[in-house]
Amino acid sequence: MHAPVEHEPWVLHRAELLHLDDELVGLGRLSVDGPPQVLWSPGVRVRIGPPQRL
Repeated sequence: MHAPVEHEPWVLHRAELLHLDDELVGLGRLSVDGPPQVLWSPGVRVRIGPPQRL
């Protein structure tokens, strides 16, 4: 199935990380270098067309 999706570009803003629970990173045996980058967006309007069988 496929549904067309249209939206304006996301506007991202810097944010401050207040708390991080990174147990999933360790469980997934992933490595992370440096502090995480944190961004947020107030959102955008999204238009989703009807699903189509591929």
